[in-house]
Amino acid sequence: MVFRMLSVLAVVVVVLSSFYFPVTASEDVPDISDIRLLRKMGEYDKAGKYLDILTNENSTSDAVMRQVYVEKVTIALLRNNPDNAMALAREAVEKYPDIKIDPFDYPAEVVSCFDEVKNSMFAILIFSITPNGTEVYLDGRKLGAAPVDSMFVKAGKYELSFSMLNYRDESFAVEIEAGSRKEIFVTLEKHVMDIFSFQYGLGIEGSAGLESLGYENPGGLIAGLGVIQTYRPAIRFSGGLFLYMMYSERAAINVGVRYVNFGGRADILMSGGEEEYDINNQAIGISLFYKYFLKPRHRIFLSGGPELAMIINADISSVNGDDLYEVNDNVNATQLLMHFGGGFEIPVGSNHLSVGLSYGIGMLDIKKDESYKYTSYKPREFRLILGYIFH
Repeated sequence: MVFRMLSVLAVVVVVLSSFYFPVTASEDVPDISDIRLLRKMGEYDKAGKYLDILTNENSTSDAVMRQVYVEKVTIALLRNNPDNAMALAREAVEKYPDIKIDPFDYPAEVVSCFDEVKNSMFAILIFSITPNGTEVYLDGRKLGAAPVDSMFVKAGKYELSFSMLNYRDESFAVEIEAGSRKEIFVTLEKHVMDIFSFQYGLGIEGSAGLESLGYENPGGLIAGLGVIQTYRPAIRFSGGLFLYMMYSERAAINVGVRYVNFGGRADILMSGGEEEYDINNQAIGISLFYKYFLKPRHRIFLSGGPELAMIINADISSVNGDDLYEVNDNVNATQLLMHFGGGFEIPVGSNHLSVGLSYGIGMLDIKKDESYKYTSYKPREFRLILGYIFH
């Protein structure tokens, strides 16, 4: 009781002070609860002026603005101005679709006014999705993972998309009418790798990269020909063909064949002196790469997989001279590499341009005998890859 008397007294003071000193934007504005008391006391003009100030102040929080709009609609209805009340309610719902009106604090006409506006602008979207964890997108905007709460949306046409790892993606368009309750039932199918369900494509690719043999032991013997003084990676080019098989919106398999030159460049001390040489291990590689698209709509992917390489020629050639040494008898004929990378695909009509980075490391030692005194003689490569996929 004492609290209510003090509250009323505070409002009276506010009213009297505002009578003698008109409200301006530079003056202090009472709390929204005090403005509500002014409205309940019938001081619509004073309450309206304070509400206008709060509306025009950039510092007013969204929570307070929701209450400001409700008060403005209430005053418009109390003044028998339903058109103005509807316009204010529409403006409020446009800005704050989740605005709520407490029926204990406001007349039933205010609640009905907001309900009528919401029904004329919005619909309720209800989701029933299996399995849980399915990612849900509305016009490309992620709503979350199932289960997804029901939500208010404006009436209109939308594109709904659903995706989950190891399930077939699904998408479709829906048209939602104002004032309706639209229920969306979706059950994703478990993905089964069926060769007849693949989308096939043929691709060509070229790459430029730093090739190295992982040499870590300066002073080692190379093929019995000389002693390495310094060793460094070298730029090498490779190219090939691949079969592109896409079996879902998020996953694809590449089976490829390419020409590659594993090696590097070294300063080698031989009987005739020190000279710069290219170390070449030319090979044909057969690869099986898996692509996983992190962003299916933007074609951003991670990739990785093994490559079996068959060395067709190995030699050491001088950079500035005519010396060429065949070392096929000193190296193993096969090499196994593991590749890891990522990139993106750009649509070009019905085809795609692929851009990626890849790091590969050899799992087997190329050297065959002790004519190579290396700590490691395993290929390593870092490549920039350009590919074109024909669908």
